[in-house]
Amino acid sequence: MTKLLAVSANASELSFGRAVGKVFVESYKAAHPTHQVTEVNLFDIYVPELDSRMMSAMADLSSGGNFDDIAPEVQKALIASGALLQQFLDHDKYLFITPLWNSCFPARFKSYLDTLCVSGKTFTYTDDGYPRGLVEAGRKVVHIHASGGYIKTISQADAVLREVMNLIGVREIETLFIQGHGQKPDLADQIKEIATKRAIEMAKVF
Repeated sequence: MTKLLAVSANASELSFGRAVGKVFVESYKAAHPTHQVTEVNLFDIYVPELDSRMMSAMADLSSGGNFDDIAPEVQKALIASGALLQQFLDHDKYLFITPLWNSCFPARFKSYLDTLCVSGKTFTYTDDGYPRGLVEAGRKVVHIHASGGYIKTISQADAVLREVMNLIGVREIETLFIQGHGQKPDLADQIKEIATKRAIEMAKVF
């Protein structure tokens, strides 16, 4: 069975991108009634932040260390990180919904992406030292990225996501940018209508 994982990194219920993402999911379900859809909001779950203690623990484990010797709070972070990675690997298609915060997406979404980048599981290195993705071919991504203003650098965050996906082997990525609804509230309804129609069409063929 084909499985879609819809991951939102929106803290606000009033998020413009979140609303368009919801329409995408509804359209996807209607177009693909036999597919399984899993929806996750990263602000509703525990997403561990990759830090020096986690990195040290992972290095210890890779060299034969004992998991029981790791501090309980780091064990919790490693278990949560592993669960998020496994959830990602258990799906075939991915919808990422992010707002633009300070020229990028929220830090929590970056932490989520960090859980997906695990040497030996989602990527490896060739004999020449170049990274090679290990995620099965054929997987694909839609990224809905929204900004209330017209920001020249809106594509920067999308570029980071694409780099991570390319690292692990996911090459097919399509992005729906939404911007200006906060800066020009008189056009907000029109902007939302255009984005919604585009999301519906994208979902049908995704």
